[in-house]
Amino acid sequence: TLRYEVCNAQTCMPPTNVELPVSFTVQPGAARPEFIKAAGVSPNPPGSATQGPSDDVSKEIRAAQEAGLLPFMLVAFLAGLASLLTPCVFPMIPITVSYFSKQKGDNDKLSFGGPIAYCLGIIGTFTFLGVLVGSTGLDKIATNWYVNAILAALFIFLAASLFGVFELRLPGWLVNKAAAGSRSGGLAGAVLMGLTFTMTSFTCTVPFVGTLLGTSAQQGLKYSILGMLSYSTAFALPFFLLALFPSFLTKLPRSGAWLVTVKAFMGFLELMAALKFLSNVDLHFRFEALTRNVFLAVWAATAAVGALYLLGWLRLPHDSDTKVGWIRRGFGAAMAVLAFFCLAGMNGTRLGEFAAFLPPDPYPGHGNKEWIDSYEEALARAKETHQNIFIDFTGVYCTNCRDIEENVFPKPAVHDLLQKFVRAKLFTDDGSPEDNANQKLQVQMSGVTSLPLYAVVSPDGKVLKIHQQQAPIEDADQFLSAIRPFTGAVVASR
Repeated sequence: TLRYEVCNAQTCMPPTNVELPVSFTVQPGAARPEFIKAAGVSPNPPGSATQGPSDDVSKEIRAAQEAGLLPFMLVAFLAGLASLLTPCVFPMIPITVSYFSKQKGDNDKLSFGGPIAYCLGIIGTFTFLGVLVGSTGLDKIATNWYVNAILAALFIFLAASLFGVFELRLPGWLVNKAAAGSRSGGLAGAVLMGLTFTMTSFTCTVPFVGTLLGTSAQQGLKYSILGMLSYSTAFALPFFLLALFPSFLTKLPRSGAWLVTVKAFMGFLELMAALKFLSNVDLHFRFEALTRNVFLAVWAATAAVGALYLLGWLRLPHDSDTKVGWIRRGFGAAMAVLAFFCLAGMNGTRLGEFAAFLPPDPYPGHGNKEWIDSYEEALARAKETHQNIFIDFTGVYCTNCRDIEENVFPKPAVHDLLQKFVRAKLFTDDGSPEDNANQKLQVQMSGVTSLPLYAVVSPDGKVLKIHQQQAPIEDADQFLSAIRPFTGAVVASR
């Protein structure tokens, strides 16, 4: 059995197994000279492999990845700003700024060196974490059930920390050693001071950092590095600006019990994120415990409890008496709206791009009256009806697949077009014998294993069109223009 994986500069295709039959006869005698050293001949010289039709697949994949990177970096940047509103970080802002203010001396001139060095210490520490996690190759095993189980446990663990059940701290000797170096003065001291601050704020920043690294690791090294770079830049930026202009410090709100509320609110978001990874584990084993409606129900319940907490109707053990202001009530109302939004989704309301993160509906293996789950059955149906086959090569873990299936296929023009085909939905990504067979069929037809991918096949099994379209998309014109020419009755070949 040969297990291989194909990568380019942007992405890696899923690992694939190929059975290579080898037969030989062993005869007695000395080794023949021509076989003492391997000949080194490649069994498949470059250019010899055949590939099915495609719409510049690699170009589309690269374009889609580039389109998805900026939104991810924006989320990471916003997470960095949110980290500032935690009890470990916010009170340190005036202390840090006052330190650099004293370094100006009597001339009161702006000094860029110290604040820049301090921020580089923060950015360098977080970005190093991104390099470390991104280079471990977690993206290659991100669809494995045990990786998703570990990530789900990590998110629940971090949520418990945000709720105040326990505190996460780095070893004291590590923090003390960095702090000793920061007292050396100069630019090197400022860099080490930034490193020390990163370590001492670990208790509050690790839920944000762990969440970003847990999700970016599935996308590869580039996402891990740029995600941490965006996060740490947003985290360090206020320190830099306030160190240059300390007069703005008086306009900042005072630290207090409201920071504990922010931490707890983030804990509810961590629990909701953990459910996505638990869903992947459920899909792998086909437990059917987290179907679409159950998933939405758990999210609705979590959002509802979060709303009750933010509105002051529910308190955590470590909470102190604090006034429920309008900002807190606004976030509480938003969580209540999210809860009703999830409940509406359970009753059939379309959820837009949000639906891409939900489990497939119907649950894999339960079938769909409009889609056939077997290529052989679809081929037999096509021969009877003299229609072409439209194949949706999809995956149980594929977010882009869900996005198109939930937001493009139901559009009236697309739905009407698909009715003119025999429709088959073939899962390819969970490693089961059926999915492996479907993936092998996809490779035979298209030469690629990336998802989502759509194929139009004639009743006699001839591939007429391969179309690969990455989500999200605003309209269905691209899809319609690619598939429409292959509709209509097909005259059986003689």
